[in-house]
Amino acid sequence: MILTLADIQSVELQDAHVQEHSPTSELSNEPIKLDIEHAAVEDDPRLWSNTRKNVILFIISGAATISGLASNIQNPANAQIEQQLHASSEDISLSLSMFIIVQGNFPLIWSAISEIKGRKPVYILSITLFTLGSAIVAVSRSIGLMIGMRSLQAAG
Repeated sequence: MILTLADIQSVELQDAHVQEHSPTSELSNEPIKLDIEHAAVEDDPRLWSNTRKNVILFIISGAATISGLASNIQNPANAQIEQQLHASSEDISLSLSMFIIVQGNFPLIWSAISEIKGRKPVYILSITLFTLGSAIVAVSRSIGLMIGMRSLQAAG
């Protein structure tokens, strides 16, 4: 069977509309709105106010920016860290390497958790871990503690 352009466009137009089906509850007369995967949608983002959408965009953009900055923010202070924490250049390299390894692998864990628990708890937990790790790194007095907390930062 060969489909024409008109056939393809009509299928695309049908898929573009919000799908509805009759509710399972006999008490409700309103159809249940379904998303693209045909699952019930409780809090449809398409109905959110522009303010709510912008706040969420700001939070997610900030979290993405933190990730890029955190991996490189230590570099200008490496000489001072070596001096104040009596660390070697190998220790500094280890802290950077650990950070990048953890930061590269932890999204696999976060994505699995977000599929089960949702994105909001993952964002809250990861930002909390990052903030806690940052605060402890700021007051650390040993290179071991700094390496451990930089790894916690990377996990967040």
